[in-house]
Amino acid sequence: MSLKETIDNAYNLADYEAFGDVIAKAKNEDPDQLIESGIMKLIINYLEKFDNIPKDEFEKYWLQCIKCFELIAEMAKTESTRVPIGESGVVNNIAKVHKGYNKACYGNEAVFKLSSSTYIQILRAYANICFDNEKNRDLIFEAHAIDKIVPFLQQTDDLKLVQIACGALCNISMDNEPIQNEICVNGGVSFLRSLILLSRDSDNETYKDIAHASLRVVLNLVETECGLQNFISSGILQLMITLTKQYMYEMKNKINVSQNLQTIEIIVNILDTVVENENVQRVILEEDLLEPLLLLIEFIPDKEIFDDDEDETSFHDLKKSTCKSVISVTTNDVCMNSMLNESNQYKRFINWMVDNLDDNSPEREEIRSTGAYCLGNLARSDESCIKLVQDYKVMEPIMNLLRSKVSLFSNGGQPSREAMKVLHALVGTLKNLCLAAENRQTIGETGLIELISSLLTNIFAQPIHYLCVGIIKNLCRLCENNAVRFMTGKAPIENSVVNKIDNPETIPYTYLLNLIARSTSENDTHVRNEGARVIVNLVKSLWKKKEMFLLSYIINNSGVSCLLSLILGIPILKSKDEINENENDEAEDSHGVRFDQVPTAPQIFPILQNEGILALILLLNVHEEETMQLIKKNENLLVPQILEIIKLPSTKRRGSGSAINLKSSSDKDASRSSLASLNTSSVPNELKNNSCILLNHLCNDADIKNKFKNDILVTLDALDEDIAGSSSNIDFVEDENTTYAGIKPDILHDLVSQLKNKIA
Repeated sequence: MSLKETIDNAYNLADYEAFGDVIAKAKNEDPDQLIESGIMKLIINYLEKFDNIPKDEFEKYWLQCIKCFELIAEMAKTESTRVPIGESGVVNNIAKVHKGYNKACYGNEAVFKLSSSTYIQILRAYANICFDNEKNRDLIFEAHAIDKIVPFLQQTDDLKLVQIACGALCNISMDNEPIQNEICVNGGVSFLRSLILLSRDSDNETYKDIAHASLRVVLNLVETECGLQNFISSGILQLMITLTKQYMYEMKNKINVSQNLQTIEIIVNILDTVVENENVQRVILEEDLLEPLLLLIEFIPDKEIFDDDEDETSFHDLKKSTCKSVISVTTNDVCMNSMLNESNQYKRFINWMVDNLDDNSPEREEIRSTGAYCLGNLARSDESCIKLVQDYKVMEPIMNLLRSKVSLFSNGGQPSREAMKVLHALVGTLKNLCLAAENRQTIGETGLIELISSLLTNIFAQPIHYLCVGIIKNLCRLCENNAVRFMTGKAPIENSVVNKIDNPETIPYTYLLNLIARSTSENDTHVRNEGARVIVNLVKSLWKKKEMFLLSYIINNSGVSCLLSLILGIPILKSKDEINENENDEAEDSHGVRFDQVPTAPQIFPILQNEGILALILLLNVHEEETMQLIKKNENLLVPQILEIIKLPSTKRRGSGSAINLKSSSDKDASRSSLASLNTSSVPNELKNNSCILLNHLCNDADIKNKFKNDILVTLDALDEDIAGSSSNIDFVEDENTTYAGIKPDILHDLVSQLKNKIA
């Protein structure tokens, strides 16, 4: 008799056990052939008899139902059967008879005794048909199957059933938000916590297996907002992090190493999913849960405890994930305050950075970079930066680590990927520490400027060039001694000014120019603009210190070109290779100037224009003739750009403070500047004022004045009308930049009048 004939004949079997034999034997057949022969119709036909079964026959009938559930579970192990099983509609039938079975249990002890077998096979069926099948998960949700499963599990003490249930719930809830929410609504999270708790209070391996299975379900649930909130309120977060200490202790003593490793791995994965949430971070900090995570990072077991290389790799991977989570937690403001003022946890991060500097293994480097990132996250306010540098003297260990890593570039060396990660974290931390004005002098005296400047021309250090330039920019901002140090490569002499530069090819300023030239040829706008901003800060600091020789050196060595690039949004500093290819091009200096691009809107930023204009004003104040000669080579681009700024509508000054995210590579300290980043449809009043001041300087040159006279007058007339039509005066916003320029007009109208009188 063929398989199909056997199945067809089974429809007419009145004996329950005979039907059960057919179903039991079917487990030995090929699953695809069973589907093709109509097994699903037979099973559905049998389940649909549920409502008409006499009470005294129910036990025999239900025993065969359990065999049907088991057969479905076995068939669904084969991937090709899952779609036809789902499309057959059997999920609704299972859910319906399951609900009826629960009612039939009341008052019928024989039927009730089948509960464990019933749930085990139903859960197996659900789990297997859902494996890698989203549509079948949706069918289970639509059949309201979850609200029958979770409540029952909360009442049973059958450990085998609970373990299978957790595995099933993991498959069923995978990437399915409706089911995840359904589990939460039915009390699933608190139930899972109770299961995880079992492993804490018992050495029974079954309990640990259940805890592992429960945590896998939790990993699914925390993907939703409902699951995350239940996760936080239930206390699972505290429980699972605390358990890592127990699991590490057992691993150290070679107890259940593989099992404990797998459980810690799930815990770390859960943490990785939820740690960006501020409430999670707050719980970790307020309940002192960071300590077990730090211990996990520091935990270095003997290699021989692992069963194989795969386990060892898994352990290193979970430590990396833990490092990321700890870094995320340290971005919380609560952490910044408590670790500096109460726990002194910053010392631990420093120890991670400098402990055993001769060990450059990937694992040790990962810990070092984590320490540097965490320390950088503590340095997100002036107060914390000052405390770290001035009170806690963190620069000495930082410099020790930095020197160690910079030495890897010696003699053409290329640091490892892990070492570059340490460097990236380290220079990011240093950039934060330099933001506080009170720190700049102290940090400059450590030799940091000279050390990182040596990296600017090293191609292997390119990933950290932007951050290195940012450090220099911060250190030279309104710090005269650092500006002199950067220009000369030497410590400044007290109460004296510089009148010569020894070995100009090896000074930090030359390294910066070479980097700007290369970033121009490689179209690296970020580095090019950041480098030009260094020159802005150099000009302001040296102007304040009256370092006339150094200001002249900047003018005659590409400084004006860099400032013009900020104003015009055009890269104009050529590399030396380009100069050799174009020897007949007119050159400003050894690097050359050529406008070969048209400015586009994304390249023009008001904050950068304002900085470039201010620096040019200062240079014109002290070395007008030298500066003007270089400006005039580019007057056809500069003057129209200045007039365009003046024509644009004014916008109110805006600024805001924000925390610095060490993990981002963008320039976060721009928010501390006097100008916020704005589009070019309007300009801040201070930029318009400064443009008028620069224009006033430019008109000191008769050629420029006569050449652009008509355009200037038309622009000024329009500006005058704009001022006159305003309901109130356009106030000039004074800041430290304009104060150093010595320019304090009361209103914009005064500047316009001065210019008109000069031109007329």
